[in-house]
This record gives sequence, C-alpha cells and structure tokens, in this order.
Amino acid sequence: MITVIRRYPTLAAFVILLIFSLLLHVRLLPAVADTDSFYHFGHASIYKTSGIFTSAFPWTQYSVMKTYAADLWYGFHILLIPLTLFVNPLSGIYVGAFLTTVVSLLLIYAAFRRLQVRWPLFWTLVVAFITADLLYRLTMLRPHPLSLGLSMLLFAYLVTEKSRRSQLAVFLIAAASAWLHIALIWLPILIIGTVGLIDFAFKRKINWVTLGAFFPGLIAGIILRPNPIGAVKLAYIQVAKLLLEKGGGLPLRFGRELSPFVWENFADQLVPITILIILAMGIFLSSAQVKKLASAWSSLLVSLIFFALTFLVARRSNEVFVGFAVIFVSLVFSHWRPADKKSWLTRAVGLAALIALIYAPFKNLHRFDTYLTNAFDPSHFQAVSAWLKTNSQSEAIVFNTHWDSFGQLFFWNRQNYYINGMDPIFEYAYSPSLYWKTHFYAIDAATAATCGKIRCTSEEVEDTYSVLKNDFHASYILLEKRRNPQLNKYLSIALKFSRVFETDKEVLYKLL
Repeated sequence: MITVIRRYPTLAAFVILLIFSLLLHVRLLPAVADTDSFYHFGHASIYKTSGIFTSAFPWTQYSVMKTYAADLWYGFHILLIPLTLFVNPLSGIYVGAFLTTVVSLLLIYAAFRRLQVRWPLFWTLVVAFITADLLYRLTMLRPHPLSLGLSMLLFAYLVTEKSRRSQLAVFLIAAASAWLHIALIWLPILIIGTVGLIDFAFKRKINWVTLGAFFPGLIAGIILRPNPIGAVKLAYIQVAKLLLEKGGGLPLRFGRELSPFVWENFADQLVPITILIILAMGIFLSSAQVKKLASAWSSLLVSLIFFALTFLVARRSNEVFVGFAVIFVSLVFSHWRPADKKSWLTRAVGLAALIALIYAPFKNLHRFDTYLTNAFDPSHFQAVSAWLKTNSQSEAIVFNTHWDSFGQLFFWNRQNYYINGMDPIFEYAYSPSLYWKTHFYAIDAATAATCGKIRCTSEEVEDTYSVLKNDFHASYILLEKRRNPQLNKYLSIALKFSRVFETDKEVLYKLL
C-alpha cells in the first residue's frame, strides 16, 4: 500500500479521498446536511427547464432576490444541471453533495501538492478532521466547500514559483471563485492582498503580472452570468449591508453559521488546531530558515484574520481559519530541520503534535454525529407541497413564516410562490416594514395582530388577516407546529382562516 502511494501519489490520494467522502455521506444518509441544498438543486432545475440565461426569480415575492432578478450562486447552479436528470430528485442531491465533498478535498489536496509540503494527503485529511464544523460543511450541497478549496489553491499558486501556467491558473481560479459564489469574491481579494503585503515586506516590490491575471479573472467570473449588475447588488446586501445591520444591533434571525463563536466553542473544537499552531509558532520563531518563508507568514496572517472573524462576526469564518492554519503548520513542519532529531525538545514537539492529531478525529467524529441529529429530513414539506400543487392556483402565494423553510418548499413545489428565503436580510432590504411583520410571526409573538416596526404603539398594530391578504397578497399560510404553537392555536379558531391540510409537523391554512 505504501509503495503504491509513493509511486502513484495523486491516484492514491484520489481513491482515498473518494472512499473517505463515501463513508462520510453514508454516515449522513438518508438526511440532507443543510436546507440550502434543496434550494440550490431547485434553482438548477429552473435552468434546465427555462434555460441557463433565465434571471427572473419570482419565487420569493417579498425579497430583493425578486427585485434584482439575479443569482448569487450562478456557476454552482449551472454545474448542478446534470444532476437534475435523476428520476428521483433526492438522488441528485445525494450525488451532488458527495461530488462536492470529493472535488473540495481534491482542490485542498492540489493546494498542498502545489506548496510542495511533505505528505499532502495527510494534511488534506487534517483539514477535514480538525474541526467538526468543517467536517460537516464538507457534506453540504453548497458552494462554500468549493470556495474554501479554491481559496487555498489560489494561495498556493500565489506563493510559489511564477510562470505563464501559474498566471493562467490564477486567472481561472479567480474566475471560478466569482462565477460559483459572487458574494465571496472578497475572500480571494483578501488572500491576494495579504500575500502581496508580505511579498512587498520581503521583496519591496509589487507583482503586477499576478494582479494582471487575478482581477481580470474576477471580472470574468462576475460577468459570465445573466444580469451581473443585479448579482453585485445582491452580494453587497448579503455581505456589506448584513454586517452593517448586525453591527447596528438589528435582530435578524440568522442561521447558526452566521453567529460568532464563543469561548465554549473554542474549547469544544479548536484545542487540537491551537496546539498545532503553538508548536508551529515555536519552531517558526526560533528557526532562522523557516522564518524566511514568506508563504508561512502569509498563511499565518490569513489564519489570524479569520480566527478573529470567527469570534467577532460568524462561526463560518472558522473554516477558512482552519484551512490556512493547517497550511501554516504544514509549511513549518515541512521546512523544519531540527539540529538534533533525538533531543528531548524535538521528541516533545512530535509527541504533542501526535496527541493533537489523534485527539482531533475522535473528538470531531463524535461532534459530527451530534450534528446528524439536526440534519434535515428530505420528506419534510413533501406532503403539503404535493397538496398545494394539486389544489392551489399556479403562482398563488404561500406565506412561509420561516425564511429557512423556503429551500425545501421550493424543492418540492415550484408552482407556488413564497415570501422570502436564503437569508432574512433579503426581505429586510426589500421592506423593513414587511420584515418586522414577518418577524413577529416567526418568533411566535404575533397571533391576532402584528406590526411593521420593532416597537409599535397600539395604533400601529394591524390584524393578521389584513396583513396577510393586503400586504403579502397571500392565499395560504404554512406553519410548523413545533415553531408556531401560539399562531397555530389562534388560526385554528379564527373566522377568516380554514385549515385545509395537516400533518404531524405542519399545518396549512387558506385565507377565505
């Protein structure tokens, strides 16, 4: 086995990562890791039936997604089109998630190969196993794992020997990053800025040739989509406006990934990588040879930036922190040549690193299993969606009280329209008043009435039927019993609402 890996390292890595990905997804089945997976697959289905230049998106009626008629994840959805050919669409999601894992890991492996570190396959698996959040993220049918792999590969090309082929690679990686996920174009920009800063500190010059490949690549990735201007506006809302509103204290109902880490999360997930970083830092600062590595300085700086963002902005930044922290550690250990390999210090460093590397997968596989209990039942909303397709008028609006239910509703039923989806900031940017009216239903604080401000006087309160009928033009309101018990209790006796469909999890009311 060792001989095969040494003789055919890339082929061996491909097979091992393929098997690893398969085991990861078998462990997850039949659940789906993330509700956005349903939305991404559904949008790819739209391109299959309506053409790849379709930009209108009326399925979220009270969202800037409809206003700007653009797709933030256009390239990713185009790549998913072949998966929509499965007779059972769930099979398309399962296969797509598996392929996303494989390709993401191969991109990370390619980055370590390009950096010429020792044991690139080993370090790829370290990235996968070092935190439970990243391990779970790798199972999602979303562009984020691919964006991480592309960012690490971009870094590898930026810090290694420059050639015409490497400039072409920088162009293509930049284009792919923007094409797949335009809201994350700030990530490659931050990476090239960090690398450029360190290069300038070491060499006192700017690499204009690399910049000349990078920025045209980004522009190409932006414009290779229908309505690129609308996509840029949506990206601004999802990133810049969201940060501004969060900083201003707006109580948007985010997904867990957009909440920052607390120190309890540090103790739960980041102890092994912290041990490796401390060991690598000790070697880095004490070894004159390793200290000269500009690539190590760059990766360390990127990792520290995202470590801060993990605790200040969103836990999702943890993935980039981990990826670049492992790059830093791998560079240090690959270039470290201890004067005495048998000294107590060298052995102590090796033992501490070994303990961290053994502890991480055991700890994080256990944590990964706890995440599986919160994975998404693919049949959720299937029955009510089937009823709506049969019994409601085409394009009738269904008021979904929770933005995060949109993905599955859209997956199972694209005949009807909904209120909002993907992110709450999109409804807020469309209309703060409508956002607040939805918000109070979502938190189950509104029953007979709601209002369009964070705090309302008695004169500003509006009755529920009028709001749903006149403001949202809704024909139906869909509730999840677990999340809206009080609203469900009210609607069950309200005169202008008729319960037309019910399961053990959700209930659908028609506005009379």
